[in-house]
Amino acid sequence: MWRRGTLKTRNRAGQALRLAAQAVSRSHNSLGAFYQRLRARLGPQSAIVATAHKLARIVYHLLAHRTPIRDLSAAEYEQRARERDIAALRNKATRLGFTLVASPA
Repeated sequence: MWRRGTLKTRNRAGQALRLAAQAVSRSHNSLGAFYQRLRARLGPQSAIVATAHKLARIVYHLLAHRTPIRDLSAAEYEQRARERDIAALRNKATRLGFTLVASPA
């Protein structure tokens, strides 16, 4: 049986991260673009949880490795996401025995 929706919790760190994810959802940076892509596919609640999880991983990496944050703009994030999608499509076509040819736009 598949679970629908998100679970309720009383973890204050999780609540703070979800609140931060909700706030960053309206920003014009890579995290805002990440939220928008997931919201279109999964819905707003799951997108907030996924964005909060991404924020948690970013905070952990910053604290563990003591590195400065490198923030991308929304356009750079969308460009990288497009390149990832094209590479995945190219790999899938190769596995299926096809070749992708770029059409002139």
